[in-house]
Amino acid sequence: MTRGLEITVLLGPEIISSRWFRASATIAVGDSHLFDVLCPLIGVGAGVSGASPDDRILVDRLRADGYEIRPVRGVFSVGHTLFRPAPGGRMLLSLPAGLGARIGEETLAPGTQARTHELAFPCSGEIVGDGDWRLRFSAHEVPAFAPFANLPRPGFFSQALLYGLVLVLGLLGLGFLDPGEFTWEELVPGTCHRMAVLQLSPQKRPPRPVVEEPVAERLSNLRVASRRRVRETPRPRTPRPSQLLRASASKNPVRLTHTEHVIDLTDPDAPPEDPDGPPELDGPGNTVPVVPVAPPPMETMAPPPPLPMPPPPPPREATPPKRVAFPQVDYPESARHLGIEGKVRLLLHIDRDGNVYKVEVLAGLHPTLDRAAVAAAKSARYEPAKDTRGRPMASTATVTVRFELEEE
Repeated sequence: MTRGLEITVLLGPEIISSRWFRASATIAVGDSHLFDVLCPLIGVGAGVSGASPDDRILVDRLRADGYEIRPVRGVFSVGHTLFRPAPGGRMLLSLPAGLGARIGEETLAPGTQARTHELAFPCSGEIVGDGDWRLRFSAHEVPAFAPFANLPRPGFFSQALLYGLVLVLGLLGLGFLDPGEFTWEELVPGTCHRMAVLQLSPQKRPPRPVVEEPVAERLSNLRVASRRRVRETPRPRTPRPSQLLRASASKNPVRLTHTEHVIDLTDPDAPPEDPDGPPELDGPGNTVPVVPVAPPPMETMAPPPPLPMPPPPPPREATPPKRVAFPQVDYPESARHLGIEGKVRLLLHIDRDGNVYKVEVLAGLHPTLDRAAVAAAKSARYEPAKDTRGRPMASTATVTVRFELEEE
């Protein structure tokens, strides 16, 4: 069972508010929102700010009577803590001076000083405030229903972590769902409504039956391009002589007449003809010898002279690099202890300043000895190679490093 107090505020016959408080709560009643319950207990007038001497005297008198003064927006709000918790789950009713109450059948008259009265469960009563304001209270026990009251309450960060975990699991669950496809539902035959039904369970569509068309229909559906024909020019039709001279036994026979026409082909401006006539070319003594004439010789152009061969390029390296300084190669103690001897052949890449910027091992002996030779070669100093014009150039050089043990 849970003990508590139900407080109802009335203004005349109308109920203004009704709230339930536990027995362990401290309940303050006043004429503003700064108190737990809004119910004016005493009329102090409007505009009491404590600025004038009369206001200060009134505020001091109210505090002496047990009232609480709280400033709000430049004025004072008056109230009092009527109900306080007591040990053992009990509640105390605290009345300021000049305020009475009714508890059950008992009536408490207004007093000159603040006093306290213990409430016995169950009980009910009423306090008359300023004007038509009244406050009714009812102290009783109610059955408690708290299935999770004995569980520990998690903190803020624990709750946030739990809610985040639930959210992540929900999103993962939505990601694994297969929503399927939107389908349109036809409610009335012949009409399609804008309503999409979301199907969460996947549906397998049956395969469409393949209907083979007859060969004749498929061939008729094919579009075959017509052959292109070459446009031929018709030949002129010449009538045959037999068609022209064909005799017909018609009523109008064709009569053919023959007329001779003499055409003079002589030139009127030509000289008079020789009375003896033109000479006969085919007669004896009139043969003309035919002399063959050779065609004029064709001019032949001489082939162009061959282009001169370009001169061979000058040698790129005129002066090889010269060794200036080569540091002493350190014989590794591990190789000396193992008795390793031999040669390491290196290829040095030398820049224009004579510094070795790259070393390649052409013939190695042992990794330890190879590293020692390469480290020494990188510190070597050379005089750079020069071309035919005397300018320094990059070059390469081959060096053989010999590792020999001294005989003791």
